[in-house]
Parts: sequence; C-alpha cells; structure tokens
Amino acid sequence: MTAHIVCVDDEQAVLDQLSAQLSRRFGATHRVECAESAEEALQLIDEVFAAGDEVELVICDQVMPKMKGDRFLERVHETRPRVMKILLTGQAGLDSAIYAINNAGLHCYIEKPWEVEDLNLAVENLLTQHRLRRELEQHHARLERRSRELHGLHDVGLALGSALDGHVGERAKARHVVPVFFEKREDPLGVGGDWLADGRDGRASGHEQNEEKEPTETASSAHP
Repeated sequence: MTAHIVCVDDEQAVLDQLSAQLSRRFGATHRVECAESAEEALQLIDEVFAAGDEVELVICDQVMPKMKGDRFLERVHETRPRVMKILLTGQAGLDSAIYAINNAGLHCYIEKPWEVEDLNLAVENLLTQHRLRRELEQHHARLERRSRELHGLHDVGLALGSALDGHVGERAKARHVVPVFFEKREDPLGVGGDWLADGRDGRASGHEQNEEKEPTETASSAHP
C-alpha cells in the first residue's frame, strides 16, 4: 500500500512549490499528488482509495474558485475522517480556519506565505499521528480477535469438562453397584436356613448363624 499526500491549490506555482518541498522531505515514504480544484481533489482521493492505497494528509488553500478550502475539507472529513488536514490561509482567513476546526476536523492551519521548516514540522507531526493511530487500531483489532478465540476455547473447555464429568459419574455409579443374592446350599451343620452369598467376595455368610447356635449347644452339654 502506498501512502499519499494530496496538495490542492488553484495556483500552479503554489502546487509546484509544495510538491518540490514535500517530495524532498517525505518522498521516500509518501507520494505527493496535486490537484488544481476541490472537485479534482475529491475525485483524486476516491481513486487513490479505490486502488487500495491511502491518502494520509491533505493540504489545501482556502481561497479557491467554486468550493473554498474549508468546505472542501468538510467534504473530505465526511467521507474520510482519518485523513489528516492542513489549511493554508492568509492573515484574513482566521474565520475560515475556525470553521474548518469545528466542522472539518482540521488539524492545523498555516498562514501564507509559510516557512519551509514550519510546514515540514507540521506535516511530520501529522503523519506520525496518523501512523500511530493506525497501529493502535490494528493492535486493538488483534486483541479483539484473540479475545474471541479465547472465548471460543473457553466454551469448548466447558463443554468437554461437562461431558467428562458425566462420564466419570456414570463409571463411579457402575463401580458401587454390587449384586447381592441368596443361594440355596447344603447345610453342613444342620442349622437350617438359607446361606447368603455376597457378590463382592463370593463367601457364604451362613457361618454367622452357626456362631449364634454355638453358645446354646455348649450350655446344654454342661449338665450331666
């Protein structure tokens, strides 16, 4: 993507001066484009964005035929609010600058004739602001994307945890269900009754009944 600076003035000499000055200072990173009217500049800006490039800064004169500079910047602000804006105005153009500040998102106004270093410094500061704002927006977009991914992983983890808890619960219930049943067996001691077979260890519990009978038998054998 190529970054552009668009200069707008109805005087070709002013455009030549702006183009030469800005190309020397910022030509390595930005392409400087010129337009002789506000209408031509609006079309140029649309073409740059349609080509996948970006206009980062617009510099325009206030006094132009048909559409004045402040009204032109207002149109740019309505459709491309991220574009940085500088208004070139004469000493009597303060009212226009105030209007542009309030209605067109004007970032800076410079009186004509301008000092080269003053204009270069203003342009450099605004391009830096534009770059930092773009990087901040990209950083926020990455954070939002990662946040959505983490929320998705969290939901998947909850679903897996719920399914695992259900599976473990079913297995625990299966381990604690012990079959108990009565089984008719031969009574070796002749005490009668059913013997209880425990499904956990397979041992018969009929000996508990025998133990209860033993004290009676011992007591009867004590008498002559």
